[in-house]
This record gives sequence, C-alpha cells and structure tokens, in this order.
Amino acid sequence: MSAPSRVAYTVMSPEATILMNTAFEGSFHDAVDVLRAVGYDGVELQVQSPLEFPLSDVRARLQESGLGVSALATGPMRQERGLSLSSADDDLRAQTVAESKRLVEHAAELGTGVSFGRIMEPDVVTDPARHYELLADSLAQVAAHAERLDARVLIEPQNPKLVTLITEQGAAARFLTQHGLATVGLIFDTYHVVESGHVAADALAGSDELPALVQIAETTSRGAIEYPDEPLESFLTDLLGRGYAGWITMEHLQSAGGRTPELSLAGLARMVPVLKERA
Repeated sequence: MSAPSRVAYTVMSPEATILMNTAFEGSFHDAVDVLRAVGYDGVELQVQSPLEFPLSDVRARLQESGLGVSALATGPMRQERGLSLSSADDDLRAQTVAESKRLVEHAAELGTGVSFGRIMEPDVVTDPARHYELLADSLAQVAAHAERLDARVLIEPQNPKLVTLITEQGAAARFLTQHGLATVGLIFDTYHVVESGHVAADALAGSDELPALVQIAETTSRGAIEYPDEPLESFLTDLLGRGYAGWITMEHLQSAGGRTPELSLAGLARMVPVLKERA
C-alpha cells in the first residue's frame, strides 16, 4: 500500500466575497500559512469569478509556500451567482460555459483541473431529459477546451437531497459514457455517496476504475475527520490498497474553528496506518 501523494484542504479563492461552510475560516493568504504549517500538500480553491481570479498572485503565493492545487472548484459560481451548465436559458448557459472555459485556462496555468458539482444542476428544473442533453453539450465544450490546454474537467456527483441531475457515482459514469465524455473524470465525495444511500467502501469496490479525485468528510454528518469512522477507514484503506495516488481533499464542515484543519489531518492519519507520519 502506498500513501496518497497529496492531501489538500478547501479554501476560498481571493476574489470570493462569500465563505462556504466547507472552506477554511479565513482568507486565502491566511489559509496558505496555516495549512503549510499543519502539514497539508495543497488547497482546493473555491472560485466565485473566473474573470476576477487573480492568477498571478495565487500562483506566486502557492509557489512561495510550496503548496499545490487539487482543483479549482465552481461552488461559489453556483451558490452566489446562480450559474448553470444545464439551464434552459441559452444566455445563462452560454455565460456559464464561457466562464468555465476561462477557469480551465487558470487551471492549466496552475497544473490542475476544474471540478463541477452543483453548477451542473439547472437553475429551474423543467424537463430533466432536456437538461441532461444541455449539460452534456456544455461539458463537451469545456472538456474540449481543457484537452487543448492539457487540463482536466472533473464532475462531482451530488446527492438526491440536493439536486435532480447526476446524483450518484454509477449514474455519473453511465452519463459520461453515453455522451462520449471520455476525458471527463469522476470525483468521489464520501459525504454525497453516503447521502445517496450507499456505503463509501462498497461504492468504491463496485467501480472498475479509481476516481480522478477524492473528497473527504465524515460520512454521516459532513463533519471534520476528528474521530474514528469505520466505514470511512475501510474506504481509505481499500482506496490506497488499489493504488490510488491522487489528491485527497478535505471538504467538510468547519466543526472545530481554527483547529479544524489540524484535527482533520490527524484524524485521517489515525485511520490509515500508512499515513501515521502526517499526524
């Protein structure tokens, strides 16, 4: 069994005006200092505006700190601005595709990919079959742009309590295959998998391919990894045992204030013996 190459933590991008409940409770610059000191390898950046994203400043700060980027995430683009890759509103969908392509360009400069979660959901659900087709077309446009730039598009299945489209791993994989989106990778988020009615370890065992990216939260509360969680421990052991060497991103509620990143990383290390050196 080999240790994952890198562990990241969710933080807000510098241009963001909101603080998501799964992100470090502080600025991007404060987060970099804290996470580097605690022992993280990188950050997941929650981007609100690709057009205002300060690429040069972000790149310089990360290079100074030695931290990498697990992904540029689109959560605030949906949460704060209402953007959608499957909207029946042609103008809104076109704007979302255009800004997503711009985000892909930033990702290429930072050597990472772009993750799409709830932004795949329509702003108003009218005809699910039509929304799926619109989503496939939008993703195809963004993925083609990413392929030209040697970047990666990733999708994060949510759960049916939150969204209508793309609600579980198997359905997401079938959707990508059906629409010929071979270059788009799948994210495995332990919280969403459990909220979709599955056991994380079982869902992983039932998949022929390893995920492109893994996001971790305590499986029933979306809390930080602060105590033993047997299903999650089994999932992590199986994941590493199958040779996964990609990013593991902590994306969970900030349940212990300023110490959440520290406690979460220590909890991860306690669960998996090969990660003891991180505790």
